[in-house]
Amino acid sequence: RPGARLVLSRQHGEIVVTRVVLVSITEAAAPPGSFDPPAASGRVVLEVETERLVRMQGPGAASPSELWRVDRDDGGGTMSGRLRASVINAFASKEPRAQALRRRVFDLEPPRFDFAAAAAAMESLSSG
Repeated sequence: RPGARLVLSRQHGEIVVTRVVLVSITEAAAPPGSFDPPAASGRVVLEVETERLVRMQGPGAASPSELWRVDRDDGGGTMSGRLRASVINAFASKEPRAQALRRRVFDLEPPRFDFAAAAAAMESLSSG
């Protein structure tokens, strides 16, 4: 489902390439002339967002014709993973509604220290 965290790997899962977030899933017809088993009339296309680019050139680089493996990222399902994703999403959007939410949930103002209140508190401690 969109928003799910996945692991993208090569060589039957032996080499983890990157972690991705699923954007969308669509079914597409197989391109003409491609191997199309009778049981599969089309193919599934995953649109994903990555934190870093997948290396397609140089030693050990991935090949577009290579078979890729996609697995669920179980580490992203933990509470800390969900919290991290929620905080990142809260700061990523430029929408006015998201900005208003950030102002309500996160105090982004610099800390303020009330010297008069601190002096009064210290005075009450030393006089007691």
